[in-house]
Amino acid sequence: MFSLVLVLSSCNESAPPPPSPVVPRVAATLLTVRTIIPGEKGLIHLVIVSDSKVRFGNESGRWRLLDLRKRSVTFVDETAKTYVSRSLNDLIREKEESFERDMPDSIPTARITETERRTIAGRDCRNYQVTMGKYVRDICLSVNSVVGDGFFPLYVASEQNDNPYAGAMRAVFRKLITLEGFPVLDRGELASGQAPLLIEKVLVKSETKQVPVEWVTVPAGFRNLGEPENATSPGGGHRPALSAPRDRKAPAAE
Repeated sequence: MFSLVLVLSSCNESAPPPPSPVVPRVAATLLTVRTIIPGEKGLIHLVIVSDSKVRFGNESGRWRLLDLRKRSVTFVDETAKTYVSRSLNDLIREKEESFERDMPDSIPTARITETERRTIAGRDCRNYQVTMGKYVRDICLSVNSVVGDGFFPLYVASEQNDNPYAGAMRAVFRKLITLEGFPVLDRGELASGQAPLLIEKVLVKSETKQVPVEWVTVPAGFRNLGEPENATSPGGGHRPALSAPRDRKAPAAE
């Protein structure tokens, strides 16, 4: 009878759960940016900064990974599982080529001027105003770097621009790629009828956290379009996703 009890007791014991895989993490600065559009619910996204890498949490599917140290931008396509890197000089040259398109004489030329410094959320900022006809854009760049040197030229040069009238922005573009800082405030307004069209982006918080290293890494196995056909990314980890991956959450923007 004694031995039978021991056998039954042993059978009822459950095996310990397997240990959870360790997710490699890295220290990062998380910048919370709020987008305000009158009449619509405000949107919040993160800008993730780790070492010299910068990624935007509102870009998914196709996204940019800025490398401030190498002065380059990597464009990642999660659907095609490919990526390609472009130097700042390459991006500037491609932009300049797009400015060569013919434009109607009726399209006004954009201009940029530096205005008085402003203090926004306790940050000293240089203020620049872009005007183009009825459109006005105010860009307030932090004097003390929030991200790192070289961020703003890479950010501007790598922005997608399908505007057929891009040539009107040539002088503004050439000025913007010489500036430094992070846009603490980026506000655009277009006079239209009774109510102007307005969109405003504001930096509302900066904090330091440990985040999965995959957030600032090209996913493993992705093909490099700038290399031979069999070249794949050396990065490790799972698919990075800053906008609500199904099985994990990005740090919440409070």
